Amino acid sequence: MKGVFAAYTEISYGKDHIDFLRDELRSAGCPLFYCDGNKKREAESLSGYYILLCMLRKRGREELMRSIVKDSMGRPYFEGETGLDFNISHTSGFAVCALGEERRVGADTEGIPVGRVRNRIATRFFTPEEKKEYASAGMTEEAFATVWTRKEAYCKYTGNGICGVSESEAGISGVTFVTKRIFVGERRFIITVCTDRRNEEDTEDFQSFDKIETAPK
Repeated sequence: MKGVFAAYTEISYGKDHIDFLRDELRSAGCPLFYCDGNKKREAESLSGYYILLCMLRKRGREELMRSIVKDSMGRPYFEGETGLDFNISHTSGFAVCALGEERRVGADTEGIPVGRVRNRIATRFFTPEEKKEYASAGMTEEAFATVWTRKEAYCKYTGNGICGVSESEAGISGVTFVTKRIFVGERRFIITVCTDRRNEEDTEDFQSFDKIETAPK
């Protein structure tokens, strides 16, 4: 079944966990990003790519891990593969990957609580329409996370990086979004996936949101 698939996982920062993810990805031939001594950042990056590995294994396409490269804007993709697209996002303790079969995808996630900095970010980066939406929703942390993840998912979909007001004044068109709220213990995470708008029944293109376990075997 073609469409858009997403999966997520909780991130562990323990050494055994990081070693497990690193070994699994190396065995699959995946380029390892963020191997710079920052264990927290490495664990987050490895977790995102491990989700992708699990999704490809399910489809019998594990060999695509060896073809991952980054474009000039730093967006990863499968070199030479036009039928599949992916996008990874992570925040402290949580990672998500979206996989598009004959769809381009962008994904973003944000943890709640966000903190007071959200209002400064909204003032600087939200368009007038987004500010209005944020205000009408009570300027809550969840309202901020919903608008912000949609904005970032769209920018990652286009490959243009973080969109400021000037980049998105014209509005968002030609795409559709699905936003999910995930509870991990007492924490909440907002996930938004952006993809092509194909028809009036866009949500049918979104096939699943699955949880991936990343514990060492």
